[in-house]
Amino acid sequence: MCTVSILRLGDDLIRLACNRDEQRSRPVALPPRVARINGRLAVMPIDPAGGGTWIAANDAGVIMALLNRNALKRQEVPAGGLLSRGKIIPLLIGCSSVDEAIQSASNLHPCDYGPFTLVLIDRDTRAHVISDGFEMRMTNFIPQDDAALFTSSGLGDHLVETPRRMLFEAMIESGGLCAGTQDCFHRHQWPERQQLSVCMRRRDAKTVSHTIIELRPEEIDLYYHAAAPDEPGSDCRTTLPLHKSVLS
Repeated sequence: MCTVSILRLGDDLIRLACNRDEQRSRPVALPPRVARINGRLAVMPIDPAGGGTWIAANDAGVIMALLNRNALKRQEVPAGGLLSRGKIIPLLIGCSSVDEAIQSASNLHPCDYGPFTLVLIDRDTRAHVISDGFEMRMTNFIPQDDAALFTSSGLGDHLVETPRRMLFEAMIESGGLCAGTQDCFHRHQWPERQQLSVCMRRRDAKTVSHTIIELRPEEIDLYYHAAAPDEPGSDCRTTLPLHKSVLS
């Protein structure tokens, strides 16, 4: 359960923001850490429940974010259970481009995981891997649009997709395509519809963290706020200089 927005701000900055929504009973995520994966340096927060992550960036300028999909049609869970979707990004974040990551993602078996949407970004391209738990489909590479939104909810993605998207588009139209508008969107809450809000709260779940990743020509920054964006919480920033070649 997440809301991910992406803005392309001029020629020099791509900015992704992510609200992570989780069950209140789930353990608090560990702060971002840097790991070397396939020769690449990658930074990601860690979910202690599964040991994986929902968002990451690496020193090739590749960004990945994963959202659960909650469709009306449910897949049958095998007797042995499903693998954690949080393991998907660590398998792929060592790639040096979206192209390479898409090739690696084709080796995933969709029936091993719950349904998901994986968003992949680098400076030139954006791609999506979408799985319904039965089969995966991968987009062709998409030119970077000025703005994009992805969202999901354990109540059903169909319940939040339209209101959140309409709000996103209205806020950009009125506030302009800028970081301030994006930040306001991720803090937004409808008092009478908190369960559908971007900054979500309900009895069993809530927005538990907020992450911003900024990709510039020479570096990539991951800012992590260990609480909902409208609540106080510890902050962490990690900067990785970009390297075209794989580090040994």
